[in-house]
Amino acid sequence: MKILFDNIFCPRNGLLLLVVLSISACNHELEPTGVISGKIQFWNGNFMPGPGSAGGQIYPAYRQVYVHEVTTSNEVVDADATFFSEVLTPLIGMTFSGEDGLYEIEVPVGLYSVFIWEDGSYIFDPMTDPGPDFGFGPDSDLGFYANSYSSAGIQVVEVFTDETTELDIDITYNAFF
Repeated sequence: MKILFDNIFCPRNGLLLLVVLSISACNHELEPTGVISGKIQFWNGNFMPGPGSAGGQIYPAYRQVYVHEVTTSNEVVDADATFFSEVLTPLIGMTFSGEDGLYEIEVPVGLYSVFIWEDGSYIFDPMTDPGPDFGFGPDSDLGFYANSYSSAGIQVVEVFTDETTELDIDITYNAFF
């Protein structure tokens, strides 16, 4: 074992070992990537047209954004229309939207499902708007949220090489249309 150790880590062989490792590292091609970006907004109130309609409010939302391999309704747990307690497909990446609701995440090229972790809160100006009274606090997590379905899966987005794919997400469970 000492002979092997001395030959590999010997100063006279160090350069050769370094060159071999560098060449090996250069042979790996980088996986093509693209970007998913958009704005997350929380919709609250009555958006129905007509007389007496007080109207609703739309707020930019600070949220955790989860990107999973494309997910179907058979690959989520406790599905309740738009809320899920668990997503069973592999997680590709996670990011946060800013207080302005904007988010951006770089991922490999492919098809993905995007979920928001919804906790019932939203960003608002407390000086002009007290915000909605949901009857629960910011510690009452509701789960993973997605409100778009297609034959391909839940809230699916396709990412292309060196391109930005826009996906705006409206959180509408507390709005009336």
